Amino acid sequence: MKRPLITALIIAGTISLFGCEQTEPSKPIVVEKPTPIVSAPVVQTPKSTARAGRVTYELHCAGCHAAGLGHAATMKLKLARAEDMAVLVQRTDLTSAYISHIVRDGLLEMPPFRPTDINDEELESLAQYMIEQGKAYKQQDTNNE
Repeated sequence: MKRPLITALIIAGTISLFGCEQTEPSKPIVVEKPTPIVSAPVVQTPKSTARAGRVTYELHCAGCHAAGLGHAATMKLKLARAEDMAVLVQRTDLTSAYISHIVRDGLLEMPPFRPTDINDEELESLAQYMIEQGKAYKQQDTNNE
């Protein structure tokens, strides 16, 4: 059953290849070149996809490091260090280099964040936000005394 179908396809292909003749052999075949498409000039926009430090903190960090019960990293730091070192945005001992290192490499249960998760601009913005928050908290704590 398959053999007649295959034979018919072969014959049809042969006829289509060899059976076509030009009726006017002296007339040359002209192939027109396509006209090039001219597009509008590409305008380069700034490639800043950096989120603000606060947004990055809330998106990636606050779930574990915010103040209060139910935040695993805050509770772990409270047990391992001290209560005043538990909430990251209230600390004044953190540096930009240390924050960047921990975010990129992870620490204990904290996973590392790849540059596709938090790019370098966002990481720097995050570190500055955390440092500024620590200073503001310390200033507020000093004013309350």
